[in-house]
Amino acid sequence: MATRHIALKPGFLPAYREGRLAWEHSSVGVYRSTLDGRILDCNESFARMFGFLSRTEVFAHCIADLYPSEEDAKAFLTRLQEHQALTNYEICGRRKDGRTFWLLQDAILLEGSHGVPDGVEGAVVDITDRKRREEALHRSEAHYRLALETAADAFFTLGPNGRILYANAAAERVFGYQREQILGQDFSLLMPEARRELRRIGIRRYPETEEGQLRRRPVDLIGLHRNGQEIRLEVSFAQFLGDSEHAFTAIVRDRTSQQRAVEALQTSEGSYRMLFERDLAGVYRSALNGRILDCNESFARMFGFASRAEVLGRRTGELYPSRKDRRAFLARLREQRSLANYEIRGRRKDGNAVWLLQNAVLLAGENGAGDLIAGSVVDITDRKEAEKAVRQLPGRILQAQDEERRRLARELHDSSAQTATCVAMNLALAMKFLAQAHPKARRVLGDSMDMVKNLSQELRTLSYLLHPPLLDELGLGAALRSFTKGFAERSKLQVLARIPKNLGRLPSDVELTLFRIAQESLTNIHRHSESKVARLQLVRGPDQVSLTVSDRGRGIPREHLERILNRYSRSQLGVGIPGMRERVRQLGGRFTVACSSRGTRVTAILPLGKAES
Repeated sequence: MATRHIALKPGFLPAYREGRLAWEHSSVGVYRSTLDGRILDCNESFARMFGFLSRTEVFAHCIADLYPSEEDAKAFLTRLQEHQALTNYEICGRRKDGRTFWLLQDAILLEGSHGVPDGVEGAVVDITDRKRREEALHRSEAHYRLALETAADAFFTLGPNGRILYANAAAERVFGYQREQILGQDFSLLMPEARRELRRIGIRRYPETEEGQLRRRPVDLIGLHRNGQEIRLEVSFAQFLGDSEHAFTAIVRDRTSQQRAVEALQTSEGSYRMLFERDLAGVYRSALNGRILDCNESFARMFGFASRAEVLGRRTGELYPSRKDRRAFLARLREQRSLANYEIRGRRKDGNAVWLLQNAVLLAGENGAGDLIAGSVVDITDRKEAEKAVRQLPGRILQAQDEERRRLARELHDSSAQTATCVAMNLALAMKFLAQAHPKARRVLGDSMDMVKNLSQELRTLSYLLHPPLLDELGLGAALRSFTKGFAERSKLQVLARIPKNLGRLPSDVELTLFRIAQESLTNIHRHSESKVARLQLVRGPDQVSLTVSDRGRGIPREHLERILNRYSRSQLGVGIPGMRERVRQLGGRFTVACSSRGTRVTAILPLGKAES
């Protein structure tokens, strides 16, 4: 087939047609094909490029098989017919195994004997690796540009004359200009007027000396916002070679807000320090190992030291009564990370105890340092003493009541009852002397004698109820036996008492408390329960004694019982259930009231060791 090239350009295929030998052994893939795609000839490089074992294997395929799709083959041919020849045309090819790769192709149309194009001659080079590098470069450039555009710091590219070639979005925020307004402008535009010329000189000198006024390390500069306000900047300059000329990059960080924050922090720290020093509460900071790092004067005085200087460096363990107290505090703080209104005992320099109300927080140390404790303490010793006095007040009132009962009982027994006895004796003598008196007068004297005897008996009973002398003389067992017997006779209530014969003596306050509980409980049964039977049981153990009084009455409604147990006032001490409970509490015991449809049970348990001590 006689052919000639159409519009052949320098560097095209003729170099591969000068000799068959060069054509065959060229590393460039060379081919010829008809316009309908039939492959007429190719070299081995072309065959290997598309994954064939030999050029003979290629002849069984058409050009369209070597493109990812038939549309791609048609598009290439259309472009070639339009331009007659294509140079450095990038196109995607398909290997025998179906994988695609990139080709750089030179191609021309071949003219037939009648002057009509009837074939294609081309040369291809595999540029897949180059395309991958280009794509990687494009991705890298895209990521680089994205990083610049999203950076918090302003970024500039400057030409050798100091004019701005590029500015990112942060530059608009820092200086208040739109990018279009500063591109092409001198970088000194962003400096105060007094500094602009100095900056221009520095940029010009940098390429010549490498030691000009611009440095690679960050420097602090004053910038100028569009609104005329000066701003504090941290600027890093660097030089690079672009288009055979020196150029610069500038990274600018706005430190105005940071500087304001630092100044505000310094002011705040000054105010805090003033409050720290003048606070009436004791304020301190310590390491977790107990070393006191800082404290105010109030803290020092609270623990009896002359000044904070005397406290600093000491261990907090010195300020606790025992190591156990400090370990308990640390364990609680580690568990909760902070403590509020934590009451704890401290120890003053002279060894005296002090009660403290403490707020503390566990702080993480900086730069790898250990945890710190920051806290404040308030001296509540006076409050604790007042609370102790208030807690002791009910006991003192009950003690005063018992003392007054003992005094009244003694007065009634030793004075009033004796006086009544004397009156009865005088009346008896009068009766003897007036044996012959008028019968009516003798009857009046007899009635008077009976009333005086009753009065004497009532005075003795009242004296016994106020304070039985057997309680002091023979102990609780004898006093309870006598009282239950007399109470059963007076009230007509069957009292089943189980009292150990070998009970022995108990501490006087325990005996008095149990007797009063038994006395009050039996009185309540008689007045309110409507029960015909009452049970009393006294049991003594090695370290405690218990008293149980129960009935088979109607019981106490739950709501009413809760009101009674929750009621607490000085006027009610010694009266009913609140008085019994308070007596037991003063001795460190337990007091319970259980109610059901089968009756009520009152139980008091008192420790013997604590009571004796």
